[in-house]
Parts: sequence; structure tokens; C-alpha cells
Amino acid sequence: MKNFKSIEYLYPSPPKVDKYSEFTPLDFYSLTIPASKKIQFKLGYFSSGAISTLAAGFATFISNGGKLDLMINHFVNEFDFNLLNDEGELSSTDIKFINGVLSDGDLEQIHDLLVAESQHFFNCLKYLLNHTGQLNIIPVTCADGELSHYKEALFLDENGDKIYINGSGNFTKSGLTGNGESFIIHRSWRNSDDDELINFEEKKFEKIWEL
Repeated sequence: MKNFKSIEYLYPSPPKVDKYSEFTPLDFYSLTIPASKKIQFKLGYFSSGAISTLAAGFATFISNGGKLDLMINHFVNEFDFNLLNDEGELSSTDIKFINGVLSDGDLEQIHDLLVAESQHFFNCLKYLLNHTGQLNIIPVTCADGELSHYKEALFLDENGDKIYINGSGNFTKSGLTGNGESFIIHRSWRNSDDDELINFEEKKFEKIWEL
């Protein structure tokens, strides 16, 4: 399994990601997600289409037992509303099929489950939500009732190294591929300021998550 230090030479210098630069948000996520063990997003808008867009990276992430925590605002599309509010159980056939694909660890098959907003995709996300705990999604509003509009993420690898990003991009398909978005990469091992910032943001995330 790759780790952050083994891929950091591919990150841009200075560490800014921009849709109109040689290193785009899609490049960053495609590189960083499969090297992660845990990912925490604090977001405004989210759509599961972002997971589908990054299916290749998430296939590796899921196969390696990665855990994805998403703190989002309460505005979601119909597909994701149904995902979050469907209380029906997956059929034993669906559970057996998805469990078999994930247990086999065949990245191509896992990728195929994640590549489109289909019933298989819905069932896979629901399985990760309800049966493995590898996916957690919590809609939130700000304490004053206003819209949550953060665009932040924390990434943790198997060695305990951490990456924090903060910028303009929502974790949606259009945020990854369509809109003009940018963010800064902070790495825990680079300097004490980045390490302090990351630890501070991690504690903030956990405090809100546990409310």
C-alpha cells in the first residue's frame, strides 16, 4: 500500500491545486485517496457522484479497509436523499454479491460497482453505510441555523501522516471536473505550522462529529 510520503514528490510546489494548473483537484484526489486509510470531509455541498467520478481511487481505498466520514450540509440530490433516508434492508442476494466482490479484492470489480449512479452503486454505498461502517454521512447545519458551507478534508495514511486541504471546491462531480476550484495542501510532516494546523482542524472535526 502506498503512503503519503511515497507520493508527495508528485504534488505541486508551491502546494496549491487549481483546475487550470498542471495539477488539478481531480489529480490530487486520484493520487491521495488510494494512499489513505481514513478520510474526513467537512463540506458544504456533497454528491455521491464525486465517489463515482473517483471510482478507481475509491476502489483501492475500500479494498484496503479505508473509512470515509462525510460531514455535509442538508441539501442533497434525490439519489443521495434516498440513500440517506432509505430504511429498507438490502436483500440477502445483494449483500452476498457485494460482500463477495469486496472480499475478493478485485479492484476492477469494485470499480465497476462504484462507476455509475446505478442500483448496484446505490446498494454498494448502502452496504458500506450499514454493514461495514466504512462510509458515514452526517448532514449538519451551523449552530446559528445557517448553511454549512465548508470545503475542507483531512487524510490519514497507514503511517499516521496527515494531509489537510482547505479551498473553494465542493465534493461533487461538478466540483471535481467542471467548476474553477482551488485549494492548498498542508502536510503534517513538512513543518510545525502545518502539523499544528492539522491537529487543530482534526480536533474541531471530531468535536462536531461527536455532537
